[in-house]
Amino acid sequence: MSFLHQLLKSIMSFKGIEKTLFRVLTLNTSLYYLPTDYYIVINANEIAELEVPPFCGKYSSEDEYREYLEKVQPLFSEYQNDGRIHTINFETLDDIEHNYNELLFLNNFNSSFLSWSNHINVRKDINGLYHVTTNGRHRMYVARKYGLYLLVHVSEEERMEM
Repeated sequence: MSFLHQLLKSIMSFKGIEKTLFRVLTLNTSLYYLPTDYYIVINANEIAELEVPPFCGKYSSEDEYREYLEKVQPLFSEYQNDGRIHTINFETLDDIEHNYNELLFLNNFNSSFLSWSNHINVRKDINGLYHVTTNGRHRMYVARKYGLYLLVHVSEEERMEM
């Protein structure tokens, strides 16, 4: 045990010093929420714990959500690397016919993750974990459970003022 470690241990052993130190640190700091407006790709271990949401609606089961999120993982990587998702340019009717399924896939992705009505809105806490605030609890739950990446919109961050 180092001298510094022994010294700290003996200081903390005095009755009440730990409570006093905690009280001083708590009184001199306050948490607040800073409004933000950005999209970011997060990893499953950055998602705060969630209760199991009821599965109904567009994707009626956890497995359907998982399958969809697994399909869009390459688009999350693309967004993380480029800051955007590719688009498809049509020059002929053949282009439309050959790329129709990809166009539907990209439109669904944009609607699910980049539109204001459906994006996953989160708050980042002081520990770096993301909490769903309005929309996306099913996607957040499934991504966390199965270790998937997720594109989220951060609307506020918790900060500490000293």
